Amino acid sequence: MIEFRKDGETLWDFAPIKYWDSSGNPEGEGECIKTVRRVGNSLYTEVRVPYEWLRNAVYPVYIDASPIDVSTAATGDDANEVESSGAMTVTADYVNLVAHTAAASRQWGAWWFDNVDIPQSSSVDVVTFSGYGQSSAEDDINGNWHFEKTASPITFTTDNYNITGRGRTTASVPQVENDLGAG
Repeated sequence: MIEFRKDGETLWDFAPIKYWDSSGNPEGEGECIKTVRRVGNSLYTEVRVPYEWLRNAVYPVYIDASPIDVSTAATGDDANEVESSGAMTVTADYVNLVAHTAAASRQWGAWWFDNVDIPQSSSVDVVTFSGYGQSSAEDDINGNWHFEKTASPITFTTDNYNITGRGRTTASVPQVENDLGAG
């Protein structure tokens, strides 16, 4: 982390660098070198990724020199919805994503990331999601990720279809992964 401070207050910073290749080979974080240099009125950052990783990577490779690192634990702000009945759970300590052949077994999950400051005019080009597979019997993901930024989010309730009944972003990201395994 590189922070620019004045009188003990952080004015702005660079989060640890993240990088990965096209096959998902181990993402690196903080293993590379980031330097900052000033030339006239311009500020440049330089990123150095380990040569051994680049040599073995599947191209194209991706380097994100200024990621927004946001994480959340499942809490009452998050929710699960059963597709067939719309039944909601909002107090669990996990979020379910279940792609199943039977609608009664399919579930939708929703997370709420609070206090994330992404400027309204920003474009998000890359999002990295890490999850935990609870079971190798239900280890397939087949769905679409939707995002919403709002100044006044409404908390999830136990009203039926409180996830899928909400307005969604027009842009979504499809995700299909099979046989992820448990853990």
